[in-house]
Amino acid sequence: MAAFGFSIYDKNNVDVTGVLTPIFYLDRFTAESGSKTYTNKPEGKTLQAVCSLFPWNNVFADRKVPKITINGNTVTWSNLEQGMGSYIYTFWG
Repeated sequence: MAAFGFSIYDKNNVDVTGVLTPIFYLDRFTAESGSKTYTNKPEGKTLQAVCSLFPWNNVFADRKVPKITINGNTVTWSNLEQGMGSYIYTFWG
């Protein structure tokens, strides 16, 4: 049991809390295109981005495919579909 906070156990009652790496998202972008530069990069981390596509009508065929580029501490994106539950999330990974 943790001295404080919480612990996570697998089905065999093994403490796996230290195995997990928490991810805290920096931003959620909804604009069709744009870019952002981040400062204060944590040591040993790199800027990462993921795209989430959840169309409100559950139709995944013929959806626009966003383009995401990361150069150093700058993320640039384009072609993000509007109004269909499409997001780009950034984080230090």
